[in-house]
Amino acid sequence: MRVAVTGCSGYLAGQLIPHLLADEAISEVIGLDVLPPRLQPPGMSFLQRDIRDEHLGESLLELDIDVMAHLAFILNPTKDEAFMRSINVDGTRNILAACESSGIRRVLVTSSASAYGAREVNTSMLNEDTPLPAPEEIGFSYARHKIEQELICDEFRDSLEIIRARPVAVLGPNTDNFIQKMLTQPSLVTLRDFNPDMQFVHERDLGYALYCLFKNGESGAYNIAAPDTIKIHDIAEIIRRPLKRYPTKLLTRVTALLWRLGRAAVPAEYLPYIQYPWTVDTAKAEKAGFKARWSTVDALRQLNARTTDLVRSPADDK
Repeated sequence: MRVAVTGCSGYLAGQLIPHLLADEAISEVIGLDVLPPRLQPPGMSFLQRDIRDEHLGESLLELDIDVMAHLAFILNPTKDEAFMRSINVDGTRNILAACESSGIRRVLVTSSASAYGAREVNTSMLNEDTPLPAPEEIGFSYARHKIEQELICDEFRDSLEIIRARPVAVLGPNTDNFIQKMLTQPSLVTLRDFNPDMQFVHERDLGYALYCLFKNGESGAYNIAAPDTIKIHDIAEIIRRPLKRYPTKLLTRVTALLWRLGRAAVPAEYLPYIQYPWTVDTAKAEKAGFKARWSTVDALRQLNARTTDLVRSPADDK
């Protein structure tokens, strides 16, 4: 079996690819990205390609790929949303069209639990049957692009078997995302009148979960998370940082100003995600073989271990 992985130079691909290379049923892993990976392990080849390339289908046809894992996505918010959208939304459509034209029928796509939206109507532990909001209802660009990505997956569901992973916020020693940046600031900034449950997943658990879905998943969505949750105000104690709570209107204005000045990790449109719950139920992923090895609290503690000895899972020694 030959497997292609888009976004192969990113930290997420770095968690999935070792599982693929260890699978005896996979003869080769072909990484696709605009930049070569920092490390290229034996058994993996690299093809420098932009996922928006209109001729990508021709390249995939020549490579004789059996399964595609589409991980390429701009996660951290930018002021150039048009460019961000061209990768996240247009790139996804181009990849799926290329798979369709080249005969690839099985595709793993990384979506996000943020696609459920952070809304007052949310119940705790959302399952995969929860309807996603319309893109225009969500102000945060990353989450809105994930919803648009899922709508594109719907367009191809008659011709492709698409497995959608919906992870919550990812933490870990190799992770480079806006959540991690916010949690490693001198203080934990939250809203005074809101204290929702939060949920995280360790990067290595996410890599393993993606592999489980790659092997055992069927068409449809799968939530990925640690099973436990923590109140956002309690996170400060775990990560050993002071807690600063602000009124919603004030924090919205300040965040918007800092974003314009280039001094905030996220725009103000992100604030609903620390205001309302978007925790998820993982029973469906567990049926596909995934079981989290790190808890939400364990993943948070990794923030304080980035430059020291890392917490190890017994599974890492197998």
